[in-house]
Amino acid sequence: MAELSDARVVAEQTERDLERLSGADLVVGVASYNSAETIDGVIAACRAGFAGHFPGARAVIVHADGGSKDGTLERARQAAEGDPFLQVPYSIHPIDRLSDDLTSMPGKASAHQTIFSVAQKIGAKVCIVLSGAVRGVTPDRIERLASPILEQEFDFVAPYYRRHKLDGGIGKGILDPMTRALYGKRIRQAGPSEFGVSGRFADRCLAKETWNTDISSACGDLWLQLQALSGGFRICQTFLGTKVEHGGGSAPDLSTILSQLLGCLFGNMIDNAAIWQKTRGSEPVPVFGPPFESATEPAAVNLKRMVEAYRLGHRDLQGIWSMVLPPATLLELKKLAVRPDEQFRLEDQVWARTLFDFSLAYRLRTIGRDHLLRAFTPLYLGWAASFIRQIQEAGSEDVERHAEELCVTIESQKPYLISRWRWPDRFNP
Repeated sequence: MAELSDARVVAEQTERDLERLSGADLVVGVASYNSAETIDGVIAACRAGFAGHFPGARAVIVHADGGSKDGTLERARQAAEGDPFLQVPYSIHPIDRLSDDLTSMPGKASAHQTIFSVAQKIGAKVCIVLSGAVRGVTPDRIERLASPILEQEFDFVAPYYRRHKLDGGIGKGILDPMTRALYGKRIRQAGPSEFGVSGRFADRCLAKETWNTDISSACGDLWLQLQALSGGFRICQTFLGTKVEHGGGSAPDLSTILSQLLGCLFGNMIDNAAIWQKTRGSEPVPVFGPPFESATEPAAVNLKRMVEAYRLGHRDLQGIWSMVLPPATLLELKKLAVRPDEQFRLEDQVWARTLFDFSLAYRLRTIGRDHLLRAFTPLYLGWAASFIRQIQEAGSEDVERHAEELCVTIESQKPYLISRWRWPDRFNP
């Protein structure tokens, strides 16, 4: 009862603060959980961004915290130094009702919903979401995420980071080409943890009933971007330089990350099949800000271990793969498993159809979805090993060329996806 009483006091204070902050032009939401080492730098960058780039605007920092126990809340308040600032726990969302479970630790989607709810209640035109765990945030980041919305009426501004050529394999191999093929927008580095949105986009998302489902809560960043892509909103990207996240806490294993992202992507495909089946071709999205070279810091990869993980998966997961993939694909995967390391190469067309066939199996519940998605991990490692082998000695232009070739191939194979999606029995493996 004491916890419920404390939560009610917080909610009532939040309501008073919302009335005081009403009419703001710009909201910057900072999502955190045990981010004491980095939160003050993020808050300071927000304040400097307001002063340097939007001196005449009414701007508010909303700190959405998931129950930090390391001093994050105190350090954030100190960094705000009296500027318009509001701290809201994830568990109080939407703002006008209390959560029934005050002990749970919600995911990112809950933080996003909390920040969007605040922005809606105070009538903000622009809402930026930042991670409280990122190092080196500069004031320019605020301007680059907000200006395309304020000046050119974009609805979703995604970041374009400076990264090492071997980083971001899930984006290069799955998210970027799949979202492009489905919705016709050439987004790079899909599923961002930092972004800017218009007030109307935030309002539309708040009206959705899927905020607290497994699909949205496990990977809220990607879920929001998919709402923008499938909803016909105006989308752009902006260069933000290098992203360095605080490494505190234990990171999920690769299988968990892949399961969450693929579950979100495939679930969105089910919900929006009528939209993506009508989309033909693709077009580039506007990119703002000065470009930069790819990062040159070395990335640690163990190609031999990745190849062996694929071969082990090929040996142990034949029962599942044969329920999902057609004979022609299974034959190509068998050839790959016995190929010498120096000739290990997974063809783009085989990879495209593998992705499409797994999305269909997810839709049809061919087997339990968790087992299905986890059986995909060795396939991804096989693709990643193949891709890295191609680009390991390549320059940045060649890396971009290889990534573009994969996107074009997956886009060209979309008729295969549509045929299997519409007539799964006719095209049974």
